[in-house]
Amino acid sequence: MKSTGIALCVVLLVLASTALAQGKRPNANTETQGDQKVTTADEEAVEQAIVDEIYAHHLEGYVADVGKQQSGSVYELNAYFKPTLNSNNAGWVVYKLMPYGQVLRMFTLRSDGVAALYGKLRDRFPPTQPSYLTVYMDDDELCRFETNAVKAHFDVSLKPNAKRVAQAIARQKERTSP
Repeated sequence: MKSTGIALCVVLLVLASTALAQGKRPNANTETQGDQKVTTADEEAVEQAIVDEIYAHHLEGYVADVGKQQSGSVYELNAYFKPTLNSNNAGWVVYKLMPYGQVLRMFTLRSDGVAALYGKLRDRFPPTQPSYLTVYMDDDELCRFETNAVKAHFDVSLKPNAKRVAQAIARQKERTSP
């Protein structure tokens, strides 16, 4: 029974990978008419959403493995932004979100300037969603994305104070509520 379940998972993964390779998911490298440049304010809103998610889910302990130590318990992580947003104010960013791995994350910017990230941590960023782990990307596609991207940085503290965590949780609830 267990081997049948594993075999089924492998078949589903192969089918999903084949469908994705045939272009069935949004392509972060594709430019479309009506694209607008990502601003510094846009980047900061997305970085805030990323850091809030890290603190709200208590993932800050993992950043020491992938970040560059700035001072004490503060680490800097890289973010690579596709330089444009589409006509729906949606964009793409690549960054390391441990313990999941490097993720290509779709985001949208609301009219109030708040960024919302696509994908839920509990789903582990499968290749069938708009946000997925970069391990599922073609290597050339990932290299092209990072080469053309706007590189930015954000800081994460290994020891955020309780007030900062509470703020992150409150903003996450606001972002994810309908």
